[in-house]
Amino acid sequence: MVDIVAPFVSIVFVNLAGLIPPGPLTFGLVRYARERSWRAALQFMTGIFLSDLLVALLLGISGTTLLSNRWLDLVSGIGGGILLGWLGGITTCSAWWPQVRPHQPGRGFGRLGPLTHGFAISIFNPLYWAWWGSVGLIFFARALQGGLPGIVVFILAISLPTYAWFSAVFWAALKGTELLPARHQQVAHVICGTALIAFGIRLLFLSVQ
Repeated sequence: MVDIVAPFVSIVFVNLAGLIPPGPLTFGLVRYARERSWRAALQFMTGIFLSDLLVALLLGISGTTLLSNRWLDLVSGIGGGILLGWLGGITTCSAWWPQVRPHQPGRGFGRLGPLTHGFAISIFNPLYWAWWGSVGLIFFARALQGGLPGIVVFILAISLPTYAWFSAVFWAALKGTELLPARHQQVAHVICGTALIAFGIRLLFLSVQ
């Protein structure tokens, strides 16, 4: 049980830390809150989930390679550690200087339906592929070691934070309020950023052992 619970908590934690700072997914969701459409918002979140599920299925096809290639594991671990450290630094600094957030695509997809909107805004984000090529790859390789239960846990861990956090964001936007006051947003950014940096250092350490 511990072998399943620990990766689940880690994936949920990293995903939430990446979702809490506002980005194109958040702004895309707010659009549907303005339209007061729960159905469209749910379809948007499902599009995000389907993009993750598609990549997970593609990785699953090459599962043997993921488990046996030590160099791939090493490169992904080092790359993931650097990526998390960089994102953590950006997230922490954005608590005071929002302009330091990296540019992320989001414009130009508004004419799509909500399902394809959520899907497209994910797969056309360079950070999305950077995450899957490093951190996501490490997590999924660990999930494969747990067989079917590990894969189910992995899918739940990448989907639950998306639905939970964005449902809360949608509800707050629907009510015309902020989910977190400005001061609390700063604190959340610092906590998330620091956590990402710490997890990145840990991933670097584990990958070179």
